[in-house]
Amino acid sequence: MEQTNTERRVSYDVFGTYKQDEINGFDQEFIFDFIRRCQIGENDKVLDAMAGDGNLSEKISFLHPEVVLTTTDISSVQCSFAEKKLGKKSRVICADLLEDKLFNEEFDVIVIKSGSHEISLAKQKTLFSQLFKALKPGGRLINLGILFDEAACRDEVFTLNEYRSKLAGIEEDIQNRHFLLRDEFYSILKEVGFDPIQSLKNFHYHIDMGILSREYFANSLEKRVMMNGIVVELKNLRRKHLAVLEENFVVRMPGELTEMRKPIYN
Repeated sequence: MEQTNTERRVSYDVFGTYKQDEINGFDQEFIFDFIRRCQIGENDKVLDAMAGDGNLSEKISFLHPEVVLTTTDISSVQCSFAEKKLGKKSRVICADLLEDKLFNEEFDVIVIKSGSHEISLAKQKTLFSQLFKALKPGGRLINLGILFDEAACRDEVFTLNEYRSKLAGIEEDIQNRHFLLRDEFYSILKEVGFDPIQSLKNFHYHIDMGILSREYFANSLEKRVMMNGIVVELKNLRRKHLAVLEENFVVRMPGELTEMRKPIYN
């Protein structure tokens, strides 16, 4: 593992390695469809950014063993998990994409899976500007993420996230997260310089609060019960907008698979 900064831990390290895709309602076919839609070419140089424990990189290397793959995350803990998972299948770099100037027109394809909401609104443009610089001219960034059309639903989901973070003792996570509205997202991408930008797929996250509680609070039955109680309370108090809540403690959130290209300049 290569490391560009001092050993760094982040809020979600308290959970160790956890079943992110299962929490989000993503089965293997969903992830494989995501990778296929990325249209990764033979011998492409691919960056899996904000990659956590390397779960997406592992599937990319399975479907495309010929690509030159780089996996990066800010957390040295998560990068350690990724290195063990991937072995020689990927170059693993522990780095802060917001600060470290790692790459310059190096990659044909960059992918992010459920990572961009971990960045505050004030730093979203910096994130996408850094990724823009890392792409070769004509290269593509494919982002799979939560994307709201209505502020009311976004704010209620943020309230759930706030309760979860407080229960887990990671209050800093509240300040560092932002769930983008569609207009915010596309405005940032255009300002950075991506063109064209297109939606490849609209879908829904189905956050299973039961699985989330077990994964995040495995050692505390009390906190698991409290988390489920918070869901019920919010559902009862906010019937107007909480259509995002389904039965069996499942939170339904809109998502989009978005492709954006770095123009080829003359």
